[in-house]
Amino acid sequence: MPITLQWYNDEKRILIQEFTGNWSLDEYYPIIDESFTRAEASPYTIFMISDHTNNTSPPTRLLSIAGYMNKRTSDNTQLQIVIGANTFIKTLAKIGEKFAPKATKDLRWVNTFDEALNLIENYETA
Repeated sequence: MPITLQWYNDEKRILIQEFTGNWSLDEYYPIIDESFTRAEASPYTIFMISDHTNNTSPPTRLLSIAGYMNKRTSDNTQLQIVIGANTFIKTLAKIGEKFAPKATKDLRWVNTFDEALNLIENYETA
């Protein structure tokens, strides 16, 4: 699978989407839905990590799903952290702020998984 979804640990407070190689919107829609379902079912407010470290290239028309992502972003999510995104992904997210304010709210950019975990730790103690 070019996109996987898993909890970081048994605590189920950090949900990780990992993007590997090439992937399509058809592969991303179910991940968006499952992420929403898991976040809504959690008794905790969760953190979402999208790991693009091994992502070779986003699909064309990625911006076309901004409205869908906005509808399927849970209020039960505290931060959305993106690891290793290239300039193109960051630019699309910036444009997407207009079409998907809920999906891009509390978006943070980091380079490594450890930075993502540190960001979460600091956020929780602030």
